Amino acid sequence: MNIRLLERSSNITCNCYDGSKRKSIYSRIFSFVGQSVDLVMLRYLSMLFFVGLVFWGCKQSAIIESEKAINLLHNNEYYFLDVRTNREHIVKSIPDTECIPVQEIQKRIEELKKYKSKKIIVYCRSGNRSRTPTEILNENGYNAFNLIGGMNGWKGEIETGK
Repeated sequence: MNIRLLERSSNITCNCYDGSKRKSIYSRIFSFVGQSVDLVMLRYLSMLFFVGLVFWGCKQSAIIESEKAINLLHNNEYYFLDVRTNREHIVKSIPDTECIPVQEIQKRIEELKKYKSKKIIVYCRSGNRSRTPTEILNENGYNAFNLIGGMNGWKGEIETGK
């Protein structure tokens, strides 16, 4: 029996001389590979979509490292704001800083108007609590930066027992 292969789009069939038509092994391979390529492509596209959502969907606040902030402590273009509790601020704080606790920042934002032309470095104990006030300040037209590491990472001057 002689077999002749004919290509019909993505299907390859065998035209046998006895008049019957059967799917060839090549047709089955191409069909499987085509489906596999589609699955791989779909997997990559969905992964790219997810990564895009992560990058575009997350708000990332402006940050500053402690080592850089230490050099800005006495720079008149910068203002340091403590968002911990008043008790934490009294025990240990960066010199010449005011304290507006995180839960009061929305209500007391007007108090910071005099610093609107400055860059505000917002700090807390570890850098987690200060992320939200930094975002709130930036949304209200301030130029605020979250101090990474907060007081735990601060190696500069401190005041105690104010």
